[in-house]
Amino acid sequence: IDWTPKALKNFEDFKGRLSTQYQRYDKQGIQFRIPVAVIETVVSKDSTVKVTLSDPTKASTIRYTTDGSDVNEQSSVYKQPVVLKKGEIIRYALFFNNKRKSSTDYFPKPVKQAK
Repeated sequence: IDWTPKALKNFEDFKGRLSTQYQRYDKQGIQFRIPVAVIETVVSKDSTVKVTLSDPTKASTIRYTTDGSDVNEQSSVYKQPVVLKKGEIIRYALFFNNKRKSSTDYFPKPVKQAK
């Protein structure tokens, strides 16, 4: 179904309105998929990677690990960019309203070799 003319569609505006909708769903007890954190990375000359995470729900706590373990309620709370050394992996997840957990995502992703 296509209610909005293509010229009037604004995905950034839509994503902004989702944070309010997530809260409505939560208050009504409606289950919904919690999105993963948005990741931005910057590679330095010394091969370290600065990882910046942001919360698309505006109501979640981002937790992460760099020791290879899965993310849980006791994992470190993300407060500022994390610098990864070569070979390190960051795993991260959102805890919506500090209750429900998103799926765990990680960086870097393994590179698939061409056959």
